[in-house]
Amino acid sequence: MAYKVFSNGDALTGSEMNTYLMNQAVISFASITARDAALPSPSEGQLVWLEDSNKYVYYTGSAWSDLITPASSGNAIINGAFDIWQRGTSFSPASSVETYTADRWAVQAIGFSSRTVTRETFTPGTAPVAGYEGSFFARFTGAGGDGSSRIEFLQKVEDVRSFAGQTATISFWAKGDSSRTATISPYQVFGSGGSGNVAITAQTFAVTSSWQRFTLTFSVPSISGKTIRYRFLFVVLHWLRYWCCFWCCCFRPLGCAT
Repeated sequence: MAYKVFSNGDALTGSEMNTYLMNQAVISFASITARDAALPSPSEGQLVWLEDSNKYVYYTGSAWSDLITPASSGNAIINGAFDIWQRGTSFSPASSVETYTADRWAVQAIGFSSRTVTRETFTPGTAPVAGYEGSFFARFTGAGGDGSSRIEFLQKVEDVRSFAGQTATISFWAKGDSSRTATISPYQVFGSGGSGNVAITAQTFAVTSSWQRFTLTFSVPSISGKTIRYRFLFVVLHWLRYWCCFWCCCFRPLGCAT
């Protein structure tokens, strides 16, 4: 796309408005479907924001691509320490509705009469890692549930190519109202029109009423032969009933420094 310096008194034509403003602005769309309907012939380098997946994509000249490249090393989780809460600090999501809470994190609570997600503050000196003073952690509370009730806390890692064919670890700190078993269930999601979702073997861990650090290892399947459309790698934590707290989540290839 071109760049033009306007002078005082210059006329602004419709074509110039499209070329120098609309095609170079960051436009927000509710979904890929809404974007494609509004931009049937995008310009190379055009950048848009997708509200449903909370990410930027740009047009390469032949296809839309994620602005953030796939994670190959380091932590793939964004806002793993729960420092950023731009949407607020307390949420009451509807049952079975995916609701964004802390930045990049969503929650879906199933089977409770009431559900809350809150930002909690560490008292100085009480963060569970010696030498690291965390500011906040996330707390999820469900009331009026039964044996099938659960809280699903998730982040969509960009993109499904992340760690494909590798062994990766998920580490985090957690505690609950009492001794309980919870589960992590990652998924590879290839999107509408792409290959079917692939569930990575789930793993369980046992929380207590005290902070503990957990490190779980997963074999991420290869994406050879897969068709990729809208894509991401789900990291889903299933918490069973009542309340739990969560902090400092990392998702890395095996062997990366922690």
